[in-house]
Amino acid sequence: MALSGAKPAGWTRAQVLAHLRQRLAGLDVPVFPLAGRDALAMGVAPGPAMGQVITQVRQWWRQGGCKASAEACRAELGRILGEQA
Repeated sequence: MALSGAKPAGWTRAQVLAHLRQRLAGLDVPVFPLAGRDALAMGVAPGPAMGQVITQVRQWWRQGGCKASAEACRAELGRILGEQA
């Protein structure tokens, strides 16, 4: 049963919350496919700058619905690094 803000007739708050918890438990949690080793392989030195570019790629990935592949994330990292050069 889909819930759209209003609780179904006859359901208690506890029942609604239990139902929502059950539905959330069944969802796949997206995993960001880029790591520091990817940035290292592309010539980024360890340190704050690496964290900043990985954060930029992560924001881009989230804005795209967390669907971009590792290859697409590496391409975005390359694009960002190219802009900084």
